[in-house]
Amino acid sequence: MPENNYETPDSNLIVETDEDLQLASRFHRLIASIVDTIIMLLIIGPFMYATGRYDKIF
Repeated sequence: MPENNYETPDSNLIVETDEDLQLASRFHRLIASIVDTIIMLLIIGPFMYATGRYDKIF
């Protein structure tokens, strides 16, 4: 009998994880969020100033 091309493939659905892996604390996530915001302001700020958008905000 020919192989069924429409059958779902057999696969191992068990995902192996590291038990020693720990998520970041709330404090570290807060600091990372603040750093990301500062980086975005440093990149977008000059464009806002050059196009006059900065004057319309404040």
